Amino acid sequence: MEVSILRLRSARGNEYIYDVCSNSIFPVSSLFIDLLDLYLSFPKKKIIDRLSKRYSSPEVEALYKYVDVLVKKYNCFFFEKRNKCDAILAKELFEKKIANVKNLVLEVTQNCNFRCKYCSYSGSYYYNRLHNQLAMSFDIATKSIDYFGCLLHSALRTAPRKNAIISFYGGEPLLEFKLIKKCVDYCKSNSYFDHQNIRFSVTTNGSLLSDRIIDYLARNDFILDISLDGPKEVHDTNRVFRNGKGSFDKIWENVIRIHEKYRAYYNDRVKFLITLSPNQDLEEMVKFFDNPAFFNDKNIEINSVNEADTTFFKESKNHPKFFENLKKYYEEYKSSLIRNCNEKVPTFVRVMFNPIFSQFEQLSYEPVDRISKFTGTCYPGSKKIFVSADGNYHICERVNHNFPIGNYLNGVEIEKVTKIWSDYFRQIGRNCKKCKILHFCPVCFASSGKGGFFEARPLCKKYKKITIKNMIDYVSIKEENPRAFEK
Repeated sequence: MEVSILRLRSARGNEYIYDVCSNSIFPVSSLFIDLLDLYLSFPKKKIIDRLSKRYSSPEVEALYKYVDVLVKKYNCFFFEKRNKCDAILAKELFEKKIANVKNLVLEVTQNCNFRCKYCSYSGSYYYNRLHNQLAMSFDIATKSIDYFGCLLHSALRTAPRKNAIISFYGGEPLLEFKLIKKCVDYCKSNSYFDHQNIRFSVTTNGSLLSDRIIDYLARNDFILDISLDGPKEVHDTNRVFRNGKGSFDKIWENVIRIHEKYRAYYNDRVKFLITLSPNQDLEEMVKFFDNPAFFNDKNIEINSVNEADTTFFKESKNHPKFFENLKKYYEEYKSSLIRNCNEKVPTFVRVMFNPIFSQFEQLSYEPVDRISKFTGTCYPGSKKIFVSADGNYHICERVNHNFPIGNYLNGVEIEKVTKIWSDYFRQIGRNCKKCKILHFCPVCFASSGKGGFFEARPLCKKYKKITIKNMIDYVSIKEENPRAFEK
């Protein structure tokens, strides 16, 4: 067996250990560390005798009893060979997972009226497709919708009445607005969905939101995701039309119109997708989104430009103060948690940093006979099915098209899924079951997928370093304010 702990030292100098096996953080003493160092190598009596020379015997005996219970009852502190590992995707598990899929994503077109500089399809990413004129046929759309409907009625579905979502994606999906309307009409006339809570969503660059389209989206209660990076000078840095002209003015005009004419719909269904990139003015972004009339913690989502397999960072020039400002806002955010004034932090800053610590708030014991998870990836087809315009099925919209899991004629194919799963484990996951940050690893099919194979080594070292630093910040904040993360 190997030790499964990370040693942490808070800003005050106090010691903690994070235990991977129980996914828990423990405040510890030097006696605790010394006892763990001896636990596997010596019997109980010898350990107590040795440690009693430096610490009081009652203290040593009490701590040994405590540690012994944690190790034997909860499998804490040491990786064990008997822990299972989900390297093989069992057919029964696959069938249960696919029966509970929540989201069907239709890539109605691979065409776009924008040429965003950081776009996955811009040519800056080695393994992704390029912009083209391909549009999804109605036949592909309807057969995929029928397949989704069958899954919603599966006897293996554990929450048959829970909301399911059909999303329209691109390219720019509103270029195929007629197809979107036909799909919605088809769903409404389809007996599969008679007793289902089906919702629709669309992800758009926002430039084509005419009154006619907005009225339709509002009338059909669409979830509307609009890409917006901030004020004009920031947004237009990367988000441009095909002719290179900035797109902010047109998008903001449309946003204001939705806000004025469809206020209730705006408040309930409109969300803004922000892409954070080092070539942006972060201070101006923070100021822009600190506007409660238009933005709040729930209607903005921040994602970073994908750093893997791209020439974007070589081709773009970083804003001179981006990283300096990023650090400044992070320190301000931590300070606000300690002083219990998080609500005074700008909205953008809260949304940007909240996920860092919210993951640690979920720390808790897991079942003794747990399955060792490797990386942060999902089970293919378990959360969503992404249908590309050519009719192939994929794990999600972020995964490049080199790993199809089926198609509109055959549905999701277990043979393809199990091959991808086993390849992923063989190429990445086999070393993950004893990783010290396996519960927080963001590596997945999307970040590690290449041209038919998976590679994550460049990401592993980076993520380990970041996760450990964030965990130290977490315990340091909790020391200063134990209620810092209470809502």
